[in-house]
Amino acid sequence: MVMHSIIHNAYFSGASKRHVGLSGGIVGSIGSESTIQNCYVTTYEIFPQNTVLWSVISSQKPYPIGVGAIAGMAPQNSITHCYYDQTTTGLTKLVGLMLPFEKNKFQGYKTASMKKQKNYQGWDFTKVWGIDAIVNDGYPFIRGNNYQ
Repeated sequence: MVMHSIIHNAYFSGASKRHVGLSGGIVGSIGSESTIQNCYVTTYEIFPQNTVLWSVISSQKPYPIGVGAIAGMAPQNSITHCYYDQTTTGLTKLVGLMLPFEKNKFQGYKTASMKKQKNYQGWDFTKVWGIDAIVNDGYPFIRGNNYQ
C-alpha cells in the first residue's frame, strides 16, 4: 500500500500480471493521505485461471474484486484527472474498490478518445504533457521523456 505519497503526471502502458490481491495499472492500493493526479493507463491485465474473488457486479464479464485500471483500492477523492483506455484494458472501473464503498463514478474512454487532448481535464499540455499522433502511439507523453 502506498502511504503519504503523491503520484503526479504518470502513465503506464504494457502488460501487468496479477495473481492475487489488489491490482491497478499505477498502484495496487493507496492510503488516505495519498493522491494520484493526472495519469492514465493503457495496460492489458493478465489474469491466471486460478485467480479468486470474482466480482458479481460486473456488467460485461467477471473480473476479480479489487482490480481497477488505475488502482485496486483507494479512498474517495484520492484520484483526480486520471483516465484509462477501456478498449485495451478491458476493464470497466478506474478503481477496483473505492472506500468507503460507493458506485464507481469514473469513466474510461475508448482508444480514439484517449488520443484527444480535449479529454484530459486539468492537464498542462504546455509544459508537462504533449500529444501527437506519431509520438507514443498517439497517447499523451511527458515532455522531456525522450520525446520533446
